Amino acid sequence: MQQPTLSLSSSYSALLPGDEVRFRCASPADVCAPVEVRFYKLGSGSPLVGTSESVGSGVELAVNNVDAKHQGSYTCQYTVQGIVLPRSPPSNSIAIYIVDLLPPRMFLSSPAEGVTWGPQGPELTRGHSFTITCSTQPQYPGGSFHLYFMGSKVTESQAAVNHSASFLFSSAEHSLQGNYSCVYETTVSTRSFNSPASTLLHLTVTGKELQVRL
Repeated sequence: MQQPTLSLSSSYSALLPGDEVRFRCASPADVCAPVEVRFYKLGSGSPLVGTSESVGSGVELAVNNVDAKHQGSYTCQYTVQGIVLPRSPPSNSIAIYIVDLLPPRMFLSSPAEGVTWGPQGPELTRGHSFTITCSTQPQYPGGSFHLYFMGSKVTESQAAVNHSASFLFSSAEHSLQGNYSCVYETTVSTRSFNSPASTLLHLTVTGKELQVRL
């Protein structure tokens, strides 16, 4: 018996938890009799459970509401109905990835002794430089971080280096006071994913504004 061909009917092999994935197993063209197809996840001896339907010369299997346990490589096999023969050789394998990004962590630092911690978060004396660092657990290589300042359309972005990125501000001003958050973005198997936003970091800038007299 010849090897079947396994392909994905879904658009991507990288999926979010809760997505649906569809596999298609096609038997060789010279097999004219009806076939019984089974799909397997490598490392598991039991056939994959899902909703299957005949599509042309192949059989599709839909698996709904995927989660971390579905990540891995898959194959399929077939037998010709009514003929007592062993199953076909396993098909080619296809890997799928379940991407569940964690919210980044963020913290503020300043080279000078201008930072104190108040009830809402860091308090920084006006005029001091400061750095906001975003980091994430090493789930995937590369990626980038986006820093958001609430109430502003301004977004800073930097490539991740060792799973973190630092955003430097040369001088704390009252216009920079407010809530900050960061989001991690990465690409897995050609599909882009964004993490949930980090916990808000509230920055308070202390010190009086300079009064300009005309």
